[in-house]
Amino acid sequence: MFSSMTEEKLKRTIIGMAIAGTLVIVLLLGVLIYQFVSMGIKNWQLNSLQTQIAEYEQKIETLGEQLAIYGTDKEKENLAREHGYVYPDDKTVEDLLKQ
Repeated sequence: MFSSMTEEKLKRTIIGMAIAGTLVIVLLLGVLIYQFVSMGIKNWQLNSLQTQIAEYEQKIETLGEQLAIYGTDKEKENLAREHGYVYPDDKTVEDLLKQ
């Protein structure tokens, strides 16, 4: 194959192969770098989401405890009274003072 080529054509062919090989290697290195950066970003996002999940699980637990405390009828009535709600037949301080 190379016997019929002149020395100049052989040099050009070898230089062309070297350039093509170099371009392939550079392209593959670029793809590898992109993949590593992409994996790093995905890992960061995964860690961030896992942190958020842990925070929300803690909030759910805290709200569940509060629901257990304030979910009883007696506690609901106490909270309503703290906000000024009374039963229609309840006597207020003003009613007692009027008597």
